[in-house]
Amino acid sequence: MTGYDRNGFVQFLLTRFDAAAVNHSVARYLIGTDEGRCVFWQVDGQGRIRTGKLIAYNPATGKRRKDTNPNWSHAELKKRGVLPDSFELAQCFFGDHLLKAEPSAPVAIVEAEKTAVIASLILPEFVWLACGGKTQLSAGRLATLRNRRVLLFPDGDGFERWQSIANEAAAQGLDIRCSDLIERQGAAEEKAEGFDLADYLLASVEQRNAFAQLLIEADEGTRYAIEERAAVYEFDAGFARDEAEAMAAREWQGHWSERQAA
Repeated sequence: MTGYDRNGFVQFLLTRFDAAAVNHSVARYLIGTDEGRCVFWQVDGQGRIRTGKLIAYNPATGKRRKDTNPNWSHAELKKRGVLPDSFELAQCFFGDHLLKAEPSAPVAIVEAEKTAVIASLILPEFVWLACGGKTQLSAGRLATLRNRRVLLFPDGDGFERWQSIANEAAAQGLDIRCSDLIERQGAAEEKAEGFDLADYLLASVEQRNAFAQLLIEADEGTRYAIEERAAVYEFDAGFARDEAEAMAAREWQGHWSERQAA
């Protein structure tokens, strides 16, 4: 939880976002630093540290450095003899520890930890989690999110796989959707290269504004967030449903515009 001046990912975030917002997100996700590498700790809802993913980033581009390989904290601890060879990792979602504090917020899941952090800075209406990779998501892992509204944001090359998982989870009673926004709006070469949500959210202001508008108009996950706010206006403040929905949508758009200006 220190050494951020040597943490390439945190330094990149500081070039794109307000420092106070970055510091808040870094603390919220319990991001650490290990010899310049970013540590994405997996902390479960009971505060137990499962492991940490160690990745070095280029501070100018935010891309993973190709001269180093990602690793896991538990693997390095095994090599040092701190953990026994018999230790078996049981993963949880990156960001799992945030769920308890926001029990009614809709949940959004992406592949990469980096993407979850970036998305949380731009679209805080959701609790953003990461599963750690396209093949690391399953209906079994999603079962822990029963009674939550869940939206999946697969990378450009993972829509069909995650849509199938969403269908399986929905059949088991989960309130879940798989966003097809990148599938519909992404260029063929972008999808082939596995572009993810962060690639679009870090694009130019014009592209980000267009992407945000598409989320408002076409994406069920964002409608979830707007509906949550509308319900507060309707039931807690006594507004009519149409007026409550309009207020919630304006508020969402206003927050988005403020983030773009910042």
